[in-house]
Amino acid sequence: MGFLSWMISLLIIAFLIYSGASFHWIVLVILVILLLTYGSKRARLQRIVNRLAPGAGIRVKIQKIEGINGINAFAMLDEHGNKLIIVTPEAVNELDKDELYFVLAHETAHHLKDHLVVKAVTESIKAIVDTAAGILGILGGGIWGGAINYVLSKIFSRIFTNKTIYINQEKEADVEAIRLLKKANLPVCGAYKFFNHRIKEGFWESLIALFIDEHPLASQRWENLVLHYPDLILCTGKSRR
Repeated sequence: MGFLSWMISLLIIAFLIYSGASFHWIVLVILVILLLTYGSKRARLQRIVNRLAPGAGIRVKIQKIEGINGINAFAMLDEHGNKLIIVTPEAVNELDKDELYFVLAHETAHHLKDHLVVKAVTESIKAIVDTAAGILGILGGGIWGGAINYVLSKIFSRIFTNKTIYINQEKEADVEAIRLLKKANLPVCGAYKFFNHRIKEGFWESLIALFIDEHPLASQRWENLVLHYPDLILCTGKSRR
């Protein structure tokens, strides 16, 4: 809902209050305005995804995720196995239009590249490794058993899934996102804006990313994009060499 729509909505509410309308009518009007606001935002995101991947059947929802705050978006399957992109309200409200294009294209790419299938298989392998680590830990006993369990389940398994598969998926989705945006004649500089706001540098951030984070550093993702699409450097205001 744009600025003009909000002003009209506020004028309607002010008129109801001034005219002595009942509390119930005022609440009802406010609820209708909120529903229309959500519907218009969701419809706008859905139109973008339909333009990026016509006929792919990917639905978009704006939803608050328990335990997750701030700007975020996820590619997932619903309970019926349908392709879905969840976007947090903060992402819709705080990202500018170009950044939102890139985020939606990135999540769309996860679906088109079947990354969720690969992730499901990977998690199954990881569960087997974790189980084997637990058994070996029990058989080893004591300090050595604990060390074996930790190395296999906490370090090897995490580095295998995060560094070898998930991080590569993120980079692949970034590259595919730019291809989708270009194909749909949508602006691509949202990628630079998005990563430039979230550049993580320094020793501790790198160390945490090495063992925990499923995403590459923002700087690494941007460098990877420029490697595949050198013309993106123009988004920074610099010229191509």
